[in-house]
Amino acid sequence: MKNKQGIIIPLLLLILVVSCSLSKETLTQYNNTEREIDSFPYDYCLSLPALDTADWNKNYIDYDKFLSKEILRTQAGLSTFRDSIRIYTCFPSATPYVQLDSLTMIDNKNKIIGNWKIICNRRITFEDSVAYNDFKIHRKIKQIYNDKETEMCLSITETKYKLYAGTKNNSNLTLKVSRNYCLVNGRYLMLYNISKAGAAINFIGLDPKGHLIIDGFIQQERMLKGKYHVFHATMIQFIFQRVA
Repeated sequence: MKNKQGIIIPLLLLILVVSCSLSKETLTQYNNTEREIDSFPYDYCLSLPALDTADWNKNYIDYDKFLSKEILRTQAGLSTFRDSIRIYTCFPSATPYVQLDSLTMIDNKNKIIGNWKIICNRRITFEDSVAYNDFKIHRKIKQIYNDKETEMCLSITETKYKLYAGTKNNSNLTLKVSRNYCLVNGRYLMLYNISKAGAAINFIGLDPKGHLIIDGFIQQERMLKGKYHVFHATMIQFIFQRVA
């Protein structure tokens, strides 16, 4: 009996290790796909409101038409007060003031199925602020990091979203994220285990060159009544090219 257990346990460990690594075939295809060298501006394929108080709010709420009830059910923001300043935070947010351009919307789910190689992995902050004494909008955009060292392969099937990652010198990529997914209105990517109610929401789209763009947002608003209002969005952006 002890011998059987001794065989079974290593076998289970081997199955676990293999299942958590990218297959040799896919890894070979990944390594043989030459990475595209491209420079993406900070606002690449993004839509931001006009820097005009008359149009800013109109531009912001214009994208609400793409929201669905199942997307809205995932949004659970937190409001707090600090020194009379109201702070609202929502993560991951489906309603940041910066959003993926509607021109990237996906009209056919089959277009995203396959394996994808990372070409851009970065975090960028956007901030629009307005003081009520002059009603001028001030905008700040800052890149926090641009990771060029991490290799990432995204594998998308009909129902599964799997993200593998490792360093450039690593001989293999290991599984970091495995979730069920749902594409909503060609624009929102819902990642979940069992219930969609607890899904993480990202924006997803395809640019004119066929790159897959996935943007996740942390949304924050800070408001001091009668004084100012600040809209802040932190974007975690992945841009992928298709593995040949």
